[in-house]
Amino acid sequence: MEYLVASYGNTAIDQSCIMVDPCKSIVFPGQSCTITVTYVLQHAAVQEHLNRLSHSREKDARDDVVKGIWNIAVPLIVALNGGSKTMAFDTKAQYSPSCYNNTLETLIQLREMPIIEYCQRPHNHSHKNQVTMVPKELWYMIDFIYAKYATGDTHSFLNADSLVEGGDPVEVASIKNHLDRKYGKLDALRVKPASVAEALFTFLQQLQQPVIPYQLYHQAIEAAKGTKGQAEKSVIAHLPAVHYNVF
Repeated sequence: MEYLVASYGNTAIDQSCIMVDPCKSIVFPGQSCTITVTYVLQHAAVQEHLNRLSHSREKDARDDVVKGIWNIAVPLIVALNGGSKTMAFDTKAQYSPSCYNNTLETLIQLREMPIIEYCQRPHNHSHKNQVTMVPKELWYMIDFIYAKYATGDTHSFLNADSLVEGGDPVEVASIKNHLDRKYGKLDALRVKPASVAEALFTFLQQLQQPVIPYQLYHQAIEAAKGTKGQAEKSVIAHLPAVHYNVF
């Protein structure tokens, strides 16, 4: 038995990133087969969808975006190769609040609070100016890496090259979970600095607005091509405050 799996009606799904396991199978009469379907959400399409929800006329939809929650429904079609029957299934998932795939401007408002707890509490807008210079999550990761060098922890580090070796996926996931849900630094985690470095790289890569904002991108590229000095300073001078601090 061979089958084709596709989604429809949801532009956040990348059709090329739907993984089916097993991709084919033989099933005899009276038997069954379990098929696992994994689909990947496209970052840009997700943001577009969230923007539409934030301007929705439905209050519940707008409230969900404010809380950082997005309920998604992805219809999937399963068609048998050479078969006469096509089946449709509804799959549901929920985005949880995360410091990843967020904005620097939002993260500095969290102060010492994990984002999960922050999104569950009523916000006092009079405290909006009480922000940190840089996101604490960024500081926690850099502090962890620096501390390992400063203390000469040879069990974790041999040289700087270990930072680019790639982290352990389980450790990276535990780092993200700690940053999203728990108070305090990463000291209690038994993870390798390479895993923290990968979590840090992913954090910066997934920012909704990069450290060098999109509107300054071409100006930054041109500055890098020219004579070093004033051009770069001009770009840096135009960075928003939190972007300047992170840079």
